[in-house]
Amino acid sequence: MGISLTDDEAWAFLEGGHTGILSTMRADGYPISLPVWYVIDDHVIYTRTPASASKLKRILRNPRASFLVEHGLHWRELQAVVVSVDAHIIEDEAGASRVFELMNSKYEGFRAVNLPNASKRHYSTSIAISLHPCGPFVTWDNSRIRLP
Repeated sequence: MGISLTDDEAWAFLEGGHTGILSTMRADGYPISLPVWYVIDDHVIYTRTPASASKLKRILRNPRASFLVEHGLHWRELQAVVVSVDAHIIEDEAGASRVFELMNSKYEGFRAVNLPNASKRHYSTSIAISLHPCGPFVTWDNSRIRLP
């Protein structure tokens, strides 16, 4: 048995994750990687971001991105799924509302309360983003390695 996950195992791992790392490309060609909350629906990854977020400009300029979810503290526990994605801003209101509902359900109880007014304004208008896989997963699960 190798340390790679099957596609079904990779999707299950992604669905069970809490925080993903979304890497988009800056105008100068360098990637910038940021943590995001996300949901999975029908083998598409969805996230949301404030309407003023720079990642929206980066996605409009270049939709090619990468998404990573990892887990484990000790080497023996390390697991990860990395997937190349095409990122798209969801324009239709019904689609965006669906993403917001899924996100609110998954992260209920994790949101901060009593935010300062400036933070409330920053997060008051969100944009939904879809991340469509466009290539094979890169995966590993070190717990599958037989150690002497």
